[in-house]
Amino acid sequence: DAKAKEGRTRCSLMIFEGDSASSAVRKYRDPMFQGAFPLRGKFLNVAELTPTKIIQNQEVKDLVSALGLKLGEDPTDLRYGKILIYADADPDGDSIAGLLVNFLGRYWPKLFEDKRVYRVMTPLVVAQQGTDKKLFYTATEFESWSKNISLAKWDIGYKKGLASLQSDEYADIIKDPVMFAITGDRDLRGVLDSWFKSDPSYRKRKILGLPDVDINSDEEVSSGVGVSDVESAE
Repeated sequence: DAKAKEGRTRCSLMIFEGDSASSAVRKYRDPMFQGAFPLRGKFLNVAELTPTKIIQNQEVKDLVSALGLKLGEDPTDLRYGKILIYADADPDGDSIAGLLVNFLGRYWPKLFEDKRVYRVMTPLVVAQQGTDKKLFYTATEFESWSKNISLAKWDIGYKKGLASLQSDEYADIIKDPVMFAITGDRDLRGVLDSWFKSDPSYRKRKILGLPDVDINSDEEVSSGVGVSDVESAE
């Protein structure tokens, strides 16, 4: 937990995939303003669960307690100003991040309106020459750089996830993370339904550009098609 008694809006909760990052987080975090929450695996898919079922899940209970959230209540007076999602830069990491967005977006969409939820990018490639180390977060970024230098003079490491990072590489993503805000448009709920509900009609309607319909009442509940977008954060 972050230790600051006042100015909690300056605090960030870092949600990590697994326990592999725990020792690095303890070593490099600012204990006054950075807290950490290690996930025990893939987060719960809440798309088709009742609030009663959801809150019975221990990891859900621990997360909402850490953040100061309550189901059915607006996200005010939270214990953290920002929520940072750290997950591997692969399909599994994207799935874990998506499940967290699904949970937070269904019950507290204002978090996304206020730009309080971020995805932290983890390096895909690390190039090192002596004490000079460069981190690349996309294949395009690395390819563009590699065209202008002699790769034979550099040690190139391809990272498979958080567990493959060296200690000093953790320092970079904890002290000075490259991240983007996850935002939601007015159709956030419809987007989440299309991604996470088992009924394929939600995805089909989204692909075809049709308005979302409550299948239980046959009434239109949302007009227009929206998608979640991301905005760069310095």
